[in-house]
Amino acid sequence: MKKLLIIFISTICFAFTCKKAIVDSYIQKGIKIDSIKIADKKRRFEIFLTIPVSKIKKLDLLIKKEILEDKAAFINMVNENIKENNGKISFIGSDYSCVLNHIFDNKFIISYNFINSQYIGGTAHGISRFKSYNYDLKKGKFINFNDYFHLKSDADSTYLLSAITKRINRKGVEVNTLERIKFNILKDSISFNFDNYEIASYSEGLIQAKISKNEIGRLINSNYR
Repeated sequence: MKKLLIIFISTICFAFTCKKAIVDSYIQKGIKIDSIKIADKKRRFEIFLTIPVSKIKKLDLLIKKEILEDKAAFINMVNENIKENNGKISFIGSDYSCVLNHIFDNKFIISYNFINSQYIGGTAHGISRFKSYNYDLKKGKFINFNDYFHLKSDADSTYLLSAITKRINRKGVEVNTLERIKFNILKDSISFNFDNYEIASYSEGLIQAKISKNEIGRLINSNYR
């Protein structure tokens, strides 16, 4: 009974945190945020989505498509969980959210950072991850790591890895690869984002390392300085 109570309390806290996330914004006029809420009483799950709407239809459609695909994947997981438990549904319920966490928008770039969190009823704990979209308004395409950063040597890569690890500043946590690293662009800094379990134990939670553009400016492609 005590174990069930602990899981129940953890789930309430998890859902509350997801839905109370605040958008930290530096934005131009013309971007609004739509939200979608779904509550399925029969299967005991709730979904909360935030979807940005800008003047760039191509960008809006691509992001919305991915958000809805992730939502559908969560519902499939709930259905599979019910099936594996012979039709039994956990009284605790399940929860999924996609919350817009940061927005940066100027004349050249739009950068979004989302936190995706999910909990499947009856499991030990939820799981969260970051999802970022950096978009070049002039070129009309997404900006990947090699577009935004220009690392000329191994020394440059080592410098950036060291800077990220130093900014995280947690015992035993070290970033040792830039491969598939997630980042989003802010007004004066770059945020490097790490999911649950990506570089540390679950207890460390989601990890962000925000580094001033002045500190790593020489590593940024001249087109984006």
